[in-house]
Amino acid sequence: MRRTCILMLAVALAAAACGDDDTASTAAPSSTGAAATTAPPATEAATTTTAATTTTEAGGPLGVQWPAEGATAVYEGRTWDGEVVDVVASLAPGTEFLDEPWTAIAFGHPEDGDALVLYMDFGLGTLTFKGMDGYSASMPEGQVQREWYETPFLIDLFELLQGTIRFEEPFHLTFTEAGDEFSEDMWVEVELESTDAAVETPYGSVDGCFHLVFTVGGPYIGPGDASFTFDVWLHPTHLVVGVTEMPVFAELWLKEPWA
Repeated sequence: MRRTCILMLAVALAAAACGDDDTASTAAPSSTGAAATTAPPATEAATTTTAATTTTEAGGPLGVQWPAEGATAVYEGRTWDGEVVDVVASLAPGTEFLDEPWTAIAFGHPEDGDALVLYMDFGLGTLTFKGMDGYSASMPEGQVQREWYETPFLIDLFELLQGTIRFEEPFHLTFTEAGDEFSEDMWVEVELESTDAAVETPYGSVDGCFHLVFTVGGPYIGPGDASFTFDVWLHPTHLVVGVTEMPVFAELWLKEPWA
């Protein structure tokens, strides 16, 4: 499983539909033989909706259309073992993580082996990321990779439009059932590459995407100035359109929209 805790920090920034950057085109890698997967994780938290449609009224940052209660989306994922799978995604506000309520964005279901659950909160033009739980069929049964920051990672869209955001805070990692735990200082830089990118996905061509580039470094990544970079493509309606180099899944690309 690739070790990075901040892959999805910028999900809420997909809300904005502004900017005049030149359109960039990105194609998702072709693949065959996607395997059927999972139902989203169960949650006791309820989502407030305004209509029995696929989206709620604009309540997220800068008017993002949040999926309605019970809605799911399907992504074509590639695991780090090279297997291509269908991954069901869901949103669950009010999910408890480290004794606090957070909005959980789940990709896959833990009971089915490979799943990633991210914990964050949204504000007007902001996203606060707390941590994640990763589940992999390649790990021992019952083991969970949990990663989190002591101080949640805040991304402000308006600040990001002005330039790169850098975040440095102690980072924690535990492997439950294995008894392993450690803490390291990590740094993360976020750069807004485009506000109008075009992305080719299994769902089709998606225009008007935010393309964010993350660079992560610190002792956990390697000695000296070691770091690695990954990409996230976001959209006001489709939320996550594509990601690369994330925990559990090497790639995820939108296949069926939220409904």
